Amino acid sequence: MSLWKISLAFLFVFFSCGKPPVQPLDHCQKINGMPGPEDFDYDRAGNRLLVSSQERRKQNGGYPEGAIFAVDLSGKEAVGTARALPITGRDSSPFHPHGISLFAGKSETLLYVVAHPDEEHNAIEVFRVLPDSLAFKERLTSEVLVHPNDVASLANGELYVTNDHGWTGGLAVLEDLFALPRSTVAHYREGKWSFVADGFRVANGIAVNRALDRLYVGATRDRGIHVYVRNPADGSIGKELDFIDMGSGTDNVMWESDEILDVAGHYSMIRFIRTVKDPTALSPNDITRVNVTSGKKEMIFATDGSEISGASTGLVLKGKLYISQVFEPFILSCDMK
Repeated sequence: MSLWKISLAFLFVFFSCGKPPVQPLDHCQKINGMPGPEDFDYDRAGNRLLVSSQERRKQNGGYPEGAIFAVDLSGKEAVGTARALPITGRDSSPFHPHGISLFAGKSETLLYVVAHPDEEHNAIEVFRVLPDSLAFKERLTSEVLVHPNDVASLANGELYVTNDHGWTGGLAVLEDLFALPRSTVAHYREGKWSFVADGFRVANGIAVNRALDRLYVGATRDRGIHVYVRNPADGSIGKELDFIDMGSGTDNVMWESDEILDVAGHYSMIRFIRTVKDPTALSPNDITRVNVTSGKKEMIFATDGSEISGASTGLVLKGKLYISQVFEPFILSCDMK
């Protein structure tokens, strides 16, 4: 039996779950046309979602080029319209986006994109956000970007980036097989990169609070969110204050308000892994609101995978819940009860 199959067998034993919870919402509709819309952020100035889109299943041994899509929420365009934003000033390096983070400053809005040009190289690409396009600004690279997944950006250009694995290649299979806590968080400030936190099992979504004194790290196989003290003066990360048990494989985390994180979770890791190879295999998922002040958790959506499979990001905006996913080409928009 191959190492990969052994790894799957291990995950089946330890991460197969019973019947997933189902908690639907009313009046859900699909916003189509975006392959693998794994992550998105809200562009308040344009009242739109910016979506990281990439076909995430190999086709003919490789991956097609990805794109950043804009989904208008103002009503100026027809509901369900998604259009790819042209990118100017960028070289011909393959563009394969993953996690993204938007920061709106006084003079410009910047989009930070986790990018995987190929299977051996990674970067954070920075773009100026314009009404109808993206203008390439710079590409940040470092050895600490082992296998980046998500990014959180701050006003001064400071970044926190999750590495979902500490190893690559065959060693990453071992990391999965034995659930080794080798995943890390990298920090960028004034041209310098460093590791600031480690010991996670698949670090995934990441966020910093408005007061800038807390860092939240979602870890998929830890099935929850690690909470750290952050020093606003230098960006350093102190001790772990808390762990929020989500009871689900935590993916991206998004600020709905100053106190509320919207958290996407994968109910069963083995069912999620099956969808990588088999588009017909459904992966149950849920979206939960977490009040980071009180600790209160409220599940607001859950599905067995029939409505949306392998959900990766959820965000409540103006009475609607928007849910994206890893593989299938649509975002789900639902009216909140």
